[in-house]
Amino acid sequence: MNNKKNIIDQWLQSAEQDLNKAQSLLDDARYDWCVFFCHSVIEKALKAYYVYVNNAIAPETHDLVYLAKNSGINLDEKKIKLFNLLKGFYMEANNPKEGGWPFYLIYRRCDIGFARRNLELVEEIYKWLKSTLIY
Repeated sequence: MNNKKNIIDQWLQSAEQDLNKAQSLLDDARYDWCVFFCHSVIEKALKAYYVYVNNAIAPETHDLVYLAKNSGINLDEKKIKLFNLLKGFYMEANNPKEGGWPFYLIYRRCDIGFARRNLELVEEIYKWLKSTLIY
């Protein structure tokens, strides 16, 4: 892969932009969309990491657990729970079900504390992933 560094840089730049969007959405009290963009931050950082460790193009998936495991990352229960929660927000926003939103209860829980906690966890994971990419 000749342009590995460029691909990784593009994923990380896009993740950084989404992290800034998530923070802005939190500041604007748009808590559900803040959490939605948290998924995007982790997905893009994991795809950068995937390219780094596998020397291959990242798969076209939004499954954070899949991306982590296929990049050799051992996930603890806390991260699996966070990744599945973020996936729920992402999938429901992009694929609303006819007759209502099955994740409506998640959205109702999505207050400032919920969004802030998840954004802090995402920021921590993002910084860790980014720090491991030495190329």
